[in-house]
Amino acid sequence: QYVNYSHITLRGGGPRAALNKSGKGYGVDLEASINKAVLTIPECGECKFCIDPNTRKICVKRRDVRRDLIEEEMIRVPVQQPVDHEAKQAKPSSNSYKPVKERKKPGRKKGWNKAIESSPGYKKTKGASKGSIPMSLPEELLPEFCRRISANGTNQRMEVINGFTKDHPQTSARQATIKFTELTTKDRPSCIPPPPKKVGKGRSITFYVRPRYYHMLSEDERPTGWEEEAEADESLWQEEQEAKAKVKAASDQKMRAMIADKVGESD
Repeated sequence: QYVNYSHITLRGGGPRAALNKSGKGYGVDLEASINKAVLTIPECGECKFCIDPNTRKICVKRRDVRRDLIEEEMIRVPVQQPVDHEAKQAKPSSNSYKPVKERKKPGRKKGWNKAIESSPGYKKTKGASKGSIPMSLPEELLPEFCRRISANGTNQRMEVINGFTKDHPQTSARQATIKFTELTTKDRPSCIPPPPKKVGKGRSITFYVRPRYYHMLSEDERPTGWEEEAEADESLWQEEQEAKAKVKAASDQKMRAMIADKVGESD
């Protein structure tokens, strides 16, 4: 009678359960651990639970002993902390984005600062911030850059840029790319022979040094009749600069007109 009742009503042990066999943690049914001790107490035979044959409740005398044993057992078991579902939901999931504390800058490997200081043409700037070191492409390095491109041109644009920045760490890839665009042209000068035809699939684009920069090449690297080509390219470059200045002036004028209209509308 008592065993059936206990296993039906308190099998889960409520919010707390008894200790396991090693005396640590949870996992043992609380009622099962005290059943033997409760059943050793004889029934009184006088209470209403002993007299009524249809009841499933235990004797009052056994019930008092059972209550004392449960209290004694539960003292040994630590109280489980209730789960805070709101805090659990607010906690970011493992798949959520976690910002990186410190991002490594591309191309700056071990010994990068030392390579910059030991490179030719390096000048330590005064009052430089603790952030990025100012990087540029000095004018004295332009002849070497032009020689890497060569008057006959190159179809290895990124190889030239990366090789140059590797040999001159004080120059950034961005600055080298901008300067490469200024120094080269896709139109082959008339004094340069056509390049050999590419074998295989794919298209190859050749970049040539602009004739106005031929003076930066050594004499044996300059093509025949380079002076006339340089003079013609210089005139073309002047026209390009004038066209860019006109476009910029028109853009600035349009922007000023838009600002004036906005100010007039607000008034």
